[in-house]
Amino acid sequence: MRNYFEGTLKFIVFIFGVVITFFLFKLGPNWWLTYLFAYNFVLLGSYVLMGGGMSMGFLVFIIIIYLMTFMRVLAAKISLAPFVVELIVSILAYLLLRKSSDINKYFIFTMEDKLKMMEGEFNALIVEEKNLKTGHDANVEKLLKYRKLMEIYNEIKAIKVFSDRVRKILSSTVDIFHKEKSISLFLMKENRFMKVVSNGKEDMFSGEKDKESLYLKNFDEWVINNKKSLIISDIYKDVRFTSSEESENIKSLISVPLFIDEKIVGILRVTSENLNGFSHEDVRFLDIIAGIVSKILVEEKYAE
Repeated sequence: MRNYFEGTLKFIVFIFGVVITFFLFKLGPNWWLTYLFAYNFVLLGSYVLMGGGMSMGFLVFIIIIYLMTFMRVLAAKISLAPFVVELIVSILAYLLLRKSSDINKYFIFTMEDKLKMMEGEFNALIVEEKNLKTGHDANVEKLLKYRKLMEIYNEIKAIKVFSDRVRKILSSTVDIFHKEKSISLFLMKENRFMKVVSNGKEDMFSGEKDKESLYLKNFDEWVINNKKSLIISDIYKDVRFTSSEESENIKSLISVPLFIDEKIVGILRVTSENLNGFSHEDVRFLDIIAGIVSKILVEEKYAE
């Protein structure tokens, strides 16, 4: 509908220009100035409806009409001054129209740039809001974990039996990390070897005769040899290690060493059946758990 309306207006402007030209050459000198002035409306309409290029064409056509009219005015021995003034007015009107259009375009482009900047700032604020919310949720989750850890630490103080203390801290740690994960504690000291495995529902506490019976994997040995924590997001894609037994269904893990007087006496390993099951914050949290276990071992005089 809009295109049809614009097309109709363009046609009217064109016909109006043709009619003016027709009557300009048919009517007498008394009408020449009037019809020349009417060309200003044709020029205005062509600029608004057809743009600067088409209006420039109309301006050239109008100037030619003016020159032809000048020759007729000279032949009729009429004063040329009003016609010259009218030509100057038409040219000035066209230039002012162009200038006004350029100013409008400048303001439009400026507003568009400002709108784009505001849109970019708005999108940045949305992203920042999401990041802040994510950070807030992560901090809340972290706070809850450490509160739970403090509760566990206070609870194990009242437990006197070593095996019960270990069971308590491991099962509670699995509960903090989520139920689908399991935790293993391996203790190694000369001829004393022990393995505790807990999945939150049940745990296994057993002493072993030798180191090999602990079923240490190559990533556990890496932690022992390098004396630092390890996080693996996808155990089947980590080129440092061969994949563990498929029956264990381990896809990601974190493993941290246990120290007594700067000497490794064991490792603490949490595994998950999901890929990317842990974050570096989980590693720091498990390091704290390992510190608590090490303190229990010291109290039990495990290092002696």
